[in-house]
Amino acid sequence: MPASGELGRVVRLSIAGLPASGYPDVVSAYPPVVQSRLMKLPRVIVYLWTFPTTSVGLLFVPAALLTRGGVCQHSGVLEVSGGAVTLFLRHCTLLPGGASAMTLGHVVIGLDPQTLARTRPHERVHVKQAERWGPFFIPAYLLASLFLKLRGRDAYFENPFEKEAYGKDT
Repeated sequence: MPASGELGRVVRLSIAGLPASGYPDVVSAYPPVVQSRLMKLPRVIVYLWTFPTTSVGLLFVPAALLTRGGVCQHSGVLEVSGGAVTLFLRHCTLLPGGASAMTLGHVVIGLDPQTLARTRPHERVHVKQAERWGPFFIPAYLLASLFLKLRGRDAYFENPFEKEAYGKDT
């Protein structure tokens, strides 16, 4: 995936926690009617709606930090890479050869910081999808893949979530 443009600035995490600035522009990906409604929602509501999915991603933070991985915040999204995360992405996904990155709400896990930078445009589409679907994002994604697989189709590349994300890569 081409790294077409950087979104915001990278801020390294400290023990104290995340900075309050640097939220992504997530509204522009939606139709105008939805954009106007989302702009009226405080960001905290969007983060709460997405939190059940984000909480799954947060499980990777201690695993990464305890195995020499890294964590940083980029435009309101926590990016986790290296260590146990790399092992998980290479060996515990259903993709042949593993995955480069995966979005779990406002957490994106990746093989390494360079891969996270390269896949950022694609993964930010998944962040927006998670904001749209909230706690239903993971079940909806998995059900779409299962539906396609049972019909003999490609469960990854034909998944509507992936088709939307790959459409934004160019």
